[in-house]
Amino acid sequence: MAIIANGESFSADASGIIVSRHAAIFKSKMDSVLMAGYDFTIDLPPRSDDCPDVGCRYNQTYGQYMTLAGGLCSTCMGKGKIYEHRQTIYKCNRRWENRPIDRALTGGQATEGGRVHADVVRIKTHIASFDHIMQSLGATLNGQKLKMIEEPRKTGWGSELFYVISWWIRSSKKNNG
Repeated sequence: MAIIANGESFSADASGIIVSRHAAIFKSKMDSVLMAGYDFTIDLPPRSDDCPDVGCRYNQTYGQYMTLAGGLCSTCMGKGKIYEHRQTIYKCNRRWENRPIDRALTGGQATEGGRVHADVVRIKTHIASFDHIMQSLGATLNGQKLKMIEEPRKTGWGSELFYVISWWIRSSKKNNG
């Protein structure tokens, strides 16, 4: 595919050094906003470990893990694994809004202009949160359970990526206004 010229022109005093200096200022200011922000708790997939009970053995007849005495293993409840619920907490900057979702503008909606009548929250977190957000099962912010509605985007200044922006909606219908 051919690249064509587009006439983009920058002033002579704009240089990579100036952009880098402004990137550091931007990051410093945005970091202070995040540090003073809200706690954003991300629910992660549970971690599983084999049952630590020495006498826990699989019983083919019952299809469960049992003790040597023949009772259901009380440590793993007959599953053979112990599941540990995992969460992580990031500081965030958040904005609640009602906004149209572009993909809803395909016609035939029951809402005017594709507007979603529920609270959507836009959350900005540190770039380190990206992998956790991608594997999240849900999240909690201000006591509200959330589910992600759009893939998160990395953002920053110039070509440097410092933060992640993600969009969430309340996961409980009774809380959705």
